[in-house]
Amino acid sequence: MRILSIEDNKEYQVLIYSSLKDKYTIDFSENLFDFDSKIKKVSYGCVLIDLFLPDGSGFEAYNIVIKHFGQNGIPIIFLSSDNNPKNIIEVLNRGADDFIFKSIDLDELSARIHTNIKKLGKKIPTF
Repeated sequence: MRILSIEDNKEYQVLIYSSLKDKYTIDFSENLFDFDSKIKKVSYGCVLIDLFLPDGSGFEAYNIVIKHFGQNGIPIIFLSSDNNPKNIIEVLNRGADDFIFKSIDLDELSARIHTNIKKLGKKIPTF
């Protein structure tokens, strides 16, 4: 199963990749244009969205996913160092499946992705 992460911070890309590489194929985008392009070309089982991006916001990335997959089409998980309750509430009210704070606990990240994929009845690969 493939996961797409829109994350412009290289250190977090390494952490995400390290956490998930044994279970999933991970693709990264660093901007909305690339994210939009990849969403249209590849069938992803989950997306990880950073709330703050160099060329826009995670909410714009969320809208791209919804436009392509529909509401509840795939798990959408936000990752952010922002712990502003207003943003967390907005993320969840829009319909995102989860919100994870950075610094990321690698085992927690993997478990949350696994759980959210299972909720949608997607088949999770075993390695």
